Amino acid sequence: MGLSVHTELAVMNWPPKADILIIRRQQQALWTTAQLERLPDGVRDSQASHILLEFKYTESLTAKASRQALAYDLFYKQTQELADSDVQTVLLCAKQPWASHLKKYGYVKTSLPGVYRSDWYAWLPPVILLSLNELSDAPQNAWVKCFASQLKEKRKAFTLLQPL
Repeated sequence: MGLSVHTELAVMNWPPKADILIIRRQQQALWTTAQLERLPDGVRDSQASHILLEFKYTESLTAKASRQALAYDLFYKQTQELADSDVQTVLLCAKQPWASHLKKYGYVKTSLPGVYRSDWYAWLPPVILLSLNELSDAPQNAWVKCFASQLKEKRKAFTLLQPL
């Protein structure tokens, strides 16, 4: 018949290793004031105890970037035995997303500059998108804006980070 049936087939030779930053809130139920001072917009209002930051320095919002973020979200929750509500995945894009890609993936602006949400599919976890070039110049955003693609945004961020 020309068919081959395999059970429990490994879909990859090694487990994926994400080049992401994981922020874990320990012990307390809410972010402390000190923690909030260091969390960028779009992250600081999350109630999740685990934050996955998937950073795209050389690419912007793409289908591949979205799938990667969702895959890391799924695998991290499975290996750590966490509920959807325990984890917030955030896609940080150094390059500003095209309006057509935002629309294609269902991202809409929030009340915060540079912060987008997509509830494109009800069965997928919402992945927050941060466009680093568009984030406000608030101090909590400076450390991520250092990686923005626009030089003027990088300079503003580094100026904010300079010691007084």
